[in-house]
Amino acid sequence: MPELAVNTLVAKELSSSSSPYHKQTTEVKTPEESKAVYAKWAKFYDAEVQSNGFYAPSSLCEMAKRIIDPNGSLKILDAGCGTGLLGQEFKKSVQPGAQMSGVDISPEMVEEARQKKCFDGDLKVGNLKEELPFEKNSFDLVICVGCFLPGHCGPECIGTMFATLKVGGYGMFSIRQGYFTSLEQEFLEAIEAADCVVTDREVMPYYKDILGMFFTVRKVEPAQS
Repeated sequence: MPELAVNTLVAKELSSSSSPYHKQTTEVKTPEESKAVYAKWAKFYDAEVQSNGFYAPSSLCEMAKRIIDPNGSLKILDAGCGTGLLGQEFKKSVQPGAQMSGVDISPEMVEEARQKKCFDGDLKVGNLKEELPFEKNSFDLVICVGCFLPGHCGPECIGTMFATLKVGGYGMFSIRQGYFTSLEQEFLEAIEAADCVVTDREVMPYYKDILGMFFTVRKVEPAQS
C-alpha cells in the first residue's frame, strides 16, 4: 500500500476515538500516563465501547471457532484483558470450559474484569512490554484484542506475550489495520522471532468503521542455530 494511503488509514483510525478518554489512550507516552487514563475510564469503558460497536472480541471468537474444540478445557491467557470483554465472549461462544487467566496494565480495568466472573484462572496486573507475571510456556492459547494500536503495544510486545505460550499452542490477536500496515515487516519479524508461524490471517470488523488484521499463530520449536 502506498505510504500516503497508509498514513490516511492511520489518521482515520486515530480520529475514530469515541470519547476524550479513548483519544488520550492513543496519545500517552509512558505506562504511568496510560494507567492514569484507564483509572478514570474503567467504570465507563464497557458502556462506551459497546454502544459504539466494539466488534473485535466477536471477530476474534469467530476466528477461534475454526480451530478450537468447544468441548475442551484449554488453559488460556487473555493478554491486555482490560475489563474482560474478550474473555467473557470467548467463554460464552467458543469454549465454556476454558480456564481463563488475564493480565492488564490497569488495576482498575482488572477489577472490572474480576466482576465478570469469567476469569477462573489468575487475574493479574502486568505490562505487555515487560516480562509477564506468568510462567513461560504455560498456556495452550493466548488471546488479545484492543492492544496493538498507537499509545498501547507495538511489535515489541509480541515476544513477551507469546513467551507464556506452550510449544504447539496457538496465539490469536488483532492489530488495527492501518497500524499493522505501517509496521507490517516489524510485526511479521516479531512473530517469527517469538518462534511462531502464521496459520490464519484476515481483515475483520474491529471498532466502529475501523477494520483490524486478525492473526492466528502457532508456536513451534525454536530453530536450531
